[in-house]
Amino acid sequence: MRIVLINPSQTAELFPDVYLPVNIAYIAASLQRYQHKIKIIDLQIECKSIEELRSEIKMFNPHVVGITSMTPNFPHALKIAELVKKINKNIKTVFGGIHVTTMPKETLQNKYVDFVVIGEGEETILELVNTIQYKKSLKNVKGIGFKKNGKIIINSFRPYIKDLNKLQFPAYDIVNMEEYKKYKNGILILTSRGCPFNCIFCASHLTTGKKIRRRSIENVLEELKFLKNKYEVKRIAFYDDTFTLDKKYVIELCERMIEENLTFEWWCNTRVDTVDEELLKWMKNAGCNEVSYGFESGTQRVLDYIKKSFRIEEARKAIKMTKKIGIDIHGFFIINFQNETKKEMMNTIMFARKMPLKGFRLSLATPYPGTELYKICKKNNCLSKEQEKNWEKYSYLKNFYIHNFYMSENDLKKLLRKTNIMLILNTTYLKSMFTKIMRRLLNGDFHVFVRGLRYLRNILTIK
Repeated sequence: MRIVLINPSQTAELFPDVYLPVNIAYIAASLQRYQHKIKIIDLQIECKSIEELRSEIKMFNPHVVGITSMTPNFPHALKIAELVKKINKNIKTVFGGIHVTTMPKETLQNKYVDFVVIGEGEETILELVNTIQYKKSLKNVKGIGFKKNGKIIINSFRPYIKDLNKLQFPAYDIVNMEEYKKYKNGILILTSRGCPFNCIFCASHLTTGKKIRRRSIENVLEELKFLKNKYEVKRIAFYDDTFTLDKKYVIELCERMIEENLTFEWWCNTRVDTVDEELLKWMKNAGCNEVSYGFESGTQRVLDYIKKSFRIEEARKAIKMTKKIGIDIHGFFIINFQNETKKEMMNTIMFARKMPLKGFRLSLATPYPGTELYKICKKNNCLSKEQEKNWEKYSYLKNFYIHNFYMSENDLKKLLRKTNIMLILNTTYLKSMFTKIMRRLLNGDFHVFVRGLRYLRNILTIK
């Protein structure tokens, strides 16, 4: 069958950056293995107009169109599905992604959506496509939802993939690798799936589970060699939820990368309570030049409330060790939980201000569907009724979805503007941004100034 997989643009971000849609590329590889003809359309970099998208879809003439969706770009995904049905009403539309996984019935209520894939997609989409192709019964396909005679049916959940080594590498052959290589994110690599932690603002475990499943080191090395030798990739990211959760695994991977001359610049996401000096030294020697830590708050009460399960002292220790080893620090912070006071928010701001940050993201607490935070806010009646399902503006960087018990929205907006400016004017951050801009220009990314100006404009015009 001919299948188009579409990645909608990130409409709600203040400063959207481009990254290879690795989850779609995994789906594509799974389908390619069984001789289906696949086309990936990534609207981050392709089809900048509706007419271009319509032309691409018509030219490929697909039997199935799959669309992934996070919460902020869900309305955009629905518009794409509508376009697909206008091109040819017989094309089957399949929705997947974290938003769909948390709201399968609501997604299927849209007349342009035929199927939803819940949870991990590689095995489910393959079985679904084969079932459609050979006109078999849908009732035994685990992990899907569909409509029959006007009734929404949600099948039983498909167990998570136990052996990740069985997955094909992402379908790098059908994406524009040269374009993705230009951006600072690099090429995303997943060495594991799953997250055992209980942060109330996160729903990632709903798609990948709580239990950690790891690829073998040999399997990861094989992909790294492939990227280096075939595509001359120079920068990657280990994009696991918590890359350093297994110290022994990471050290062995770093050791093997050094032995086999797999020289990449790379970064990773992790937690402050899963690193030590020995581990960071190995990472540095293997090419790591940035670690992104989820600090979230500068107040212990708030950290406990959101179930981060680490101490402020551990955050300070991680900062000190990371700086000592010579690895750049990127920090994630969240303010405006419904019971958070102005003093507690200022603690977070000053905590971040004093850090040697090379990058930061200050987020507003956002009750995404499926999270414990969403349930808490619903129970306590502190969700913004005007915006509760206005998904297109569901931006954790700019819009207020939670009514704070202690501050008005107007005061919160003033605080947010002031805070972003304070963090931007951090000397370490300014030096880092200059270096990154120059690097991107040398790599051929000449749109960096436009994106930077848009970012500053959006911050300074928060309303």
